[in-house]
Amino acid sequence: MGSMGVQMVMHKEHNDPLSIHLVTKGSQGDRMLFRYPYKNVVGCCNQNGSTSPAKSGSAATNSSSRFLVSKSDEKSKWVRSGEDDTYNRKRHDHCLSNETLSNVLAADTKICNAKFCFQIDGHKFVGHPTMLNKSDRRGRQIPTPDDSVSPTATTFHVVFVVLADVPESVIDSLHLLSRHIAGAIRHEEWRCGYLTKQAALITEAWESLDSQSVSVDQSGTEDGNRYLQVREVSQLAKELCLVYKRVCTNGNINVYINRHILVSFCLPHKVHIDKDSLSEISPVTNSDVVDILSYMRPYHTIILRDEPNNLINSLPLDSSPALISLIRLTNPQRSFLTLAQDTGLHSHQVFKLAAHLIAWGKALLVYPIVETNVYCVSPHVKLSRYQPDSQYQLEFASQFPERRLFHVLADFSVPASLSHHLDPLNCVLPRVELIAMVAWLLQHRFIVQLHTFVSLICEEVVTCLSRNFRHPSGAETVFPGEQLFVDRRVRSTSCNREFSPRGGSFSESALTPRESAALQRCDALQGTERALFVKLCPLFRQRHHLEDIMFLENINRSELVTLIDKCKDILVTEDLPEPIDVYTRCL
Repeated sequence: MGSMGVQMVMHKEHNDPLSIHLVTKGSQGDRMLFRYPYKNVVGCCNQNGSTSPAKSGSAATNSSSRFLVSKSDEKSKWVRSGEDDTYNRKRHDHCLSNETLSNVLAADTKICNAKFCFQIDGHKFVGHPTMLNKSDRRGRQIPTPDDSVSPTATTFHVVFVVLADVPESVIDSLHLLSRHIAGAIRHEEWRCGYLTKQAALITEAWESLDSQSVSVDQSGTEDGNRYLQVREVSQLAKELCLVYKRVCTNGNINVYINRHILVSFCLPHKVHIDKDSLSEISPVTNSDVVDILSYMRPYHTIILRDEPNNLINSLPLDSSPALISLIRLTNPQRSFLTLAQDTGLHSHQVFKLAAHLIAWGKALLVYPIVETNVYCVSPHVKLSRYQPDSQYQLEFASQFPERRLFHVLADFSVPASLSHHLDPLNCVLPRVELIAMVAWLLQHRFIVQLHTFVSLICEEVVTCLSRNFRHPSGAETVFPGEQLFVDRRVRSTSCNREFSPRGGSFSESALTPRESAALQRCDALQGTERALFVKLCPLFRQRHHLEDIMFLENINRSELVTLIDKCKDILVTEDLPEPIDVYTRCL
């Protein structure tokens, strides 16, 4: 793993925003209404002056101290212990005054309703500036129910501050979140003047605090206390604080704006991350999630990452009853087709609900647990998980008091089927307990399932395999062919051609010359077996494992295994993780 990968692993909050801002622009100038956290930025500006909200062109120029902390406070409680000083300074050095921030972030109407991304030194400001005009997309005027509220702002802006080297996918996610929040605030402003009322409350609170003439010390402690008082009087400030905390913790944002409009959003780089994984090199993107969902098949199933009752309690009040029913009946031994029958839902609806759970990081896509499945320890598990006092050890011991996680993982150190572990000559684990332990190990990504992939021996395929079996860095032990599955477009060879599953009969004339030559070398195939081989030949290109071939061509396992055994001179089989396993363990 390169130095960049190590840096990303050491500082897991690298992609977290430094702060969230609320800025308005209107008849009273550019105003920085609120900002959270209060002591997240190291300041080097004037500490004297008023502590009222920043206002462009006013006497409040020196009010930047409210958001700033002296450099002597770099190692305060806001800095996580164990991080190196260079990284701390990188996340905290920021010398922009409050006036400068309000001028930069208070967007003009010409750039509203579009993505905003502006870089200053080592920081980027990401948001979606929004206009408060009372007209819809067709230009029709929208009346204001509360005529007593006179809006003073023409535009407002919810901004996230991140480091400049944050990946573009994270910036895009934060921009979408800012757009969702802005849409909810604008809706409430049109409905009841929410933003105008909250801006008046915040301004009045700061003026009241300024009138008390409380001195602000060098570390900004009193300043932080003032922000706490401002937050107590503003519902919008509380909501923005809650959004920031959710973004920096689990990435699941379910916040009501004005207790009326729900902002529901998930950050893929947070909800799909494995905090103890060695492969935390790049964040997960929306395209990665779509790629995982593209592998979904009716024979797959899901494993919930939390207890069903906890997951149901975390859902919004207006959640679909079908989703709740699916969560309650989900079983790692039941495929999507079986779940559709158990829940009484259409299989297409079960697919959509399962994809929703996977996209939000609430479930993992797996193959149903059966005795023919082959499992082994994942190569991406970090050694810290094996510490006696780790949360995984304690959780495993609470669910399986008579078992030890070390001993169970030792049994899976060598790939073996579940039927092998159920053999009384090898193990005395009861079947129910073994399946429960396998489900727990899959849920926490300790093990991966190996599938048998089939390839037709030809020069192009051999060249592709020999090239992709070699890991680019050469420094880590990985599954053979893992790189082969990371990008399906790269691994296509010149002998590949389009194949439509269950697309009708397939004649030998449709085979490529090399495939025909390989077929001629196999004298054991005659009659129906030869016709079956020709039909399955487009699937023998290491794109499909045995279970996928059985599903696509509706044949049983014994028939397929017999055919592969007779063609062992021209077919090669390999046990590799399914693409969904490689992706979910490299997130």
